[in-house]
Amino acid sequence: MTGHFEAILRSIDCGIVAVDARDRLIFINESAERILNADSRKVIGYPSSKIFPDLLLKEVIRTGEAKSLDAVHINGRVLPAELTPTYNERGRLIGAVATFQLTANQGNIIPGEPTAATQLIAEHDALIASSFDGIIFNDGYGRIVRINDTYERTSGLDPKQLIGRTARDLLADGTINKCATFRELKKGKPVTVVQKLSTGKTMLVTSTPFFDEKGKTITMVISNSRDLTELNMLKDELEMTTIQKQRYFEEVSRLRAEKLADAEVISKSQAMRRVIEFALKVAAVDSTVLITGESGVGKEVIARLIHKTSLRRKGPFININCGAIPDNLMESELFGYDAGAFTGARVEGKPGAFEMADGGTLLMDEVGELSARMAVGLLRVLQEKRVRRIGGTKTLAVDTRVIAATNADLKALVRDGAFRSDLYYRLNVLNIDIPPLRERPEDIPVLCAKLMEAFNKQYHRNNRLDFSAMDLLMTYDWPGNVRELKNMLERLVILAAGDLITAEMLPIELRNAKSDDKAGSQSMERDRLEIIYHQHRSTRKVAQIFGCHQSTVVRKLKKYGLTAKYK
Repeated sequence: MTGHFEAILRSIDCGIVAVDARDRLIFINESAERILNADSRKVIGYPSSKIFPDLLLKEVIRTGEAKSLDAVHINGRVLPAELTPTYNERGRLIGAVATFQLTANQGNIIPGEPTAATQLIAEHDALIASSFDGIIFNDGYGRIVRINDTYERTSGLDPKQLIGRTARDLLADGTINKCATFRELKKGKPVTVVQKLSTGKTMLVTSTPFFDEKGKTITMVISNSRDLTELNMLKDELEMTTIQKQRYFEEVSRLRAEKLADAEVISKSQAMRRVIEFALKVAAVDSTVLITGESGVGKEVIARLIHKTSLRRKGPFININCGAIPDNLMESELFGYDAGAFTGARVEGKPGAFEMADGGTLLMDEVGELSARMAVGLLRVLQEKRVRRIGGTKTLAVDTRVIAATNADLKALVRDGAFRSDLYYRLNVLNIDIPPLRERPEDIPVLCAKLMEAFNKQYHRNNRLDFSAMDLLMTYDWPGNVRELKNMLERLVILAAGDLITAEMLPIELRNAKSDDKAGSQSMERDRLEIIYHQHRSTRKVAQIFGCHQSTVVRKLKKYGLTAKYK
């Protein structure tokens, strides 16, 4: 009902309520709203039999016969009403109309409890109003009969632009650009569209159809709507927060790495910075770590760094060298012994390294030197987290983190049957491979500065290296790595006659490493490496020929681009 005719019906003093052929309320004029104390915006689309059960409009639709009611109880009022069926021009029943008028003696509201209708409306109102989603109600003809406050707020549309209009009307004037059609909805499944509004908002709208008892005719469509503009903004804010958080984390990690590098691990090269940063990440978890690298590269320093920056930092750090202890003593060193376990044993017994490191960290250096028998015992402790002393009858729970270190190629030892594969995989949960000093020459000046400062303080000297000496130090191959550099500098500080240490004072093997021959020696190294690797195609074999660690061969192959060339 639109236009002039609808305006007339709304303005007359007689209350009018109209329903469609399915008993859905489609019209309530202003007089009826006032008389029935009902808000048409809240009840349009509902069955009249639920909102005004005593009005009997559903009965009129069923029988097609008019009724005159002397006393109808409607929301606390007692009124006479005229009920009339309505037909279209072809004589088809299309609904019913109730008319009534409030007289002077009918104005009182019957006191008592709220009616079922008012309770139903109140419950529905509460549910609809509290919804996080915007909700739109369309009747069986596609007309919008109600929207909730959330939709009004999120869409920015005035309810007057929507109530009583169909989606087709809204498409025509550009209020919306897309909607679910009845043809799609008749399939009985929810239909979701992304809808752009004239207010500039973008909404995600899911429309769900409801059918009559026969399941053929749509009686109502309820659409849930969410503001994608707001969701996208929240998503962008979340992404920005995540990015910012990651930046802060990276910056804190970088500053922390630099601080620790200056204090603990003397380094300037990117290769060692990556090792330090990975060690800091490893420190945050409790997994077993395997540190590999040539002798003297600083495996124990990295192990201590992991311990000092972990949650176990207040616990003990125990270091045991598996290569320096005879096999017949290793078991007691690791697991301890009880009183009287063997001849010469302490009367009070002795705790092993695992017990002493309880709550802290145990560094097992040169782990590749362990015998097969000891490997079995170590594997059991790693799996069970319990130890039994020699001569003891009870097992003890130990909370010890194990860091293993080796300069051996454990993979090769496993292949050769010289090291248990199950122990290797148990130890190699997290691997840190430390590059040799010759592959990070930029670390040499900072190492020298820190070490010279320490030795000068220790021996009450004021020595320093001149440029010629530093040039030679930068070109030397350092087979003993940082340990060799440290020992050499200590010897120079002790033996130097004056304060300045020159190139002539360095050992002969360093003086033979001419700085201007470095490029040529690198070219020769590349050619020789390529020939040998092309012949054997095995980094292990090349490492044996060169007399270096396998990881060094791998790095040099990558450095000279030979890995990709011989894939």
